[in-house]
Amino acid sequence: KKYNTDYESYGLSREKEIRKNELQNKFPHIVEKLKQEEEKYFYGMKLLESENYYPYRRHKVNDRYPATETNLYKISTERFLQLLVNGGKLSIIVPDNMMTDIGSTGIRVLLFKKYDLKECLSFDNKNGIFKSVDTRQRFAVMSVDKNPSISSTFDAFFYKYSLDNLNHDNLKIKYSKAIVKEFEPEKLSLFEPRDIKEFDLYVHLRKKCNSLGNTRLLDFRIEYNAEKKYKPFVYDFGHPNGIPMLKGEFINQFKLVGVPIESFDRKTISQKIGNDIKNYRISIRRNARPTDKRTLICTFLPPNFTASGSMLVQKDSDQMSLGERLFYLGIMNSYIMDFFLRKIIVKNVSQTFLDQLPIPSYHEFRDSFLISRIVFTLLKYDKYHSEKYDDLTRGFGNENLLSLDYDGLIALLNAKVAIHFDLDRNQLISLMKDFESPNHKQFVLLEAQRIIEVFDRLKEGE
Repeated sequence: KKYNTDYESYGLSREKEIRKNELQNKFPHIVEKLKQEEEKYFYGMKLLESENYYPYRRHKVNDRYPATETNLYKISTERFLQLLVNGGKLSIIVPDNMMTDIGSTGIRVLLFKKYDLKECLSFDNKNGIFKSVDTRQRFAVMSVDKNPSISSTFDAFFYKYSLDNLNHDNLKIKYSKAIVKEFEPEKLSLFEPRDIKEFDLYVHLRKKCNSLGNTRLLDFRIEYNAEKKYKPFVYDFGHPNGIPMLKGEFINQFKLVGVPIESFDRKTISQKIGNDIKNYRISIRRNARPTDKRTLICTFLPPNFTASGSMLVQKDSDQMSLGERLFYLGIMNSYIMDFFLRKIIVKNVSQTFLDQLPIPSYHEFRDSFLISRIVFTLLKYDKYHSEKYDDLTRGFGNENLLSLDYDGLIALLNAKVAIHFDLDRNQLISLMKDFESPNHKQFVLLEAQRIIEVFDRLKEGE
């Protein structure tokens, strides 16, 4: 940078390499300086990645180390904790996702099992509380003691916008450490409620059903990675040797909303995913934020279609019936599952986050076949792509369910799921309020009204 101030503006590594060679030829002495810097970086990284110095930098989850990069926040936090003497206290500002990210599991093991976490007070930085922190990021003020005894709770709040909130104890939730260990024994990750009502709702829902991580009812994968070895097998859409490849932005709940622009080599993808290519399978848009209108967005990927890296797609789809797949698609598109997911993710859906969802099994849900019928009908409402679901009619017939319109079906689906989870009316209203963002409030109010009306009617008939 000293010799070329706009060096970082060279986007492609090839262009940077060319410019670096030009500078080295012009200023031969920088070759030795560069070598010294690279050597310092090499030994520095070797130290930071040493398990002798930082044993909790990586931690196994489900008997494997998660893919993660060396992160200075995690390294610094572990080092600060090491330096605490008995009776010592530490307060530090960290990224909020240190309490949810799978790559930070080792740090949470320290916080919950080796030290005494006292506070985790999380802020949204959209108002620029800290000028040096990106306004799109959330951060947390974390306080830890080194005590011989560990307290049973820690103080927490999330999504606050003013540092003055640090002084208001009435805003802080007494978050049970036993709850963390009961619901997430491997990852020790937090659910991030806005208030005590949401926290109590979370506990209620989690106690009703086992998490997906425990039941392994569904597994997902990325069918196409944008790796160099696969790029020769990506063609223009319509190529005779390819099958259509959808992107995440081409789907919405129960709908395909775009036309593929690329295809993937049929033989290569068939070898990679096997019989799944022949089946309808649940697909999920990976790019998602907790402030979106809906965070968990799923639909069916039709047979002889594949998906880009911006989608997660169901594995081993032939291990369950078509009716079961329709059922799970409906459950995952429900507001209850969305409520869960938007409290634990930052911007991308992964199997790690999906594993925390309390998804009921097809056989334990009293009206599972009805849910399958509802989802079948919702898919057929996709007027531009309904022909892709024609094969579904063999199992479910052609008629629209109960002559309900699209909104009515969505209301019935969500009311049935709420009843399965034993929600009362006030809990359901509280859950729906979480979706009332400024951009979508009017839509959510109308949707909530329809769901609650159906919920009330079904409860009266019980």
